[in-house]
Amino acid sequence: MAVINISIPDEFLAKVDEYKRLVKEKRSEFFINAAKLYFKKIEEKIYFERRKKAFKELQTIIKELWDKGLVEEFDPVEEIRKMRDERTKELLKRVK
Repeated sequence: MAVINISIPDEFLAKVDEYKRLVKEKRSEFFINAAKLYFKKIEEKIYFERRKKAFKELQTIIKELWDKGLVEEFDPVEEIRKMRDERTKELLKRVK
């Protein structure tokens, strides 16, 4: 296990110590758990940005196909439902 040194303001450390007592963790456990939560937040942001990009790309492709007469029907609501279902499955995998 690695040992690191970090510098943080005294007021911040006091707050960390207050919260670590509430959750009954050691300081190192507290920082590890905080970092894990932050990692999840970053992963979610990346995931949603990818989904947003994918949806925009899907819209562009469908428009191009529509303009060429290759698509007769497209239900954007159904496509959004599919994306939500996939997102729900992905998030449930992370919880397990």
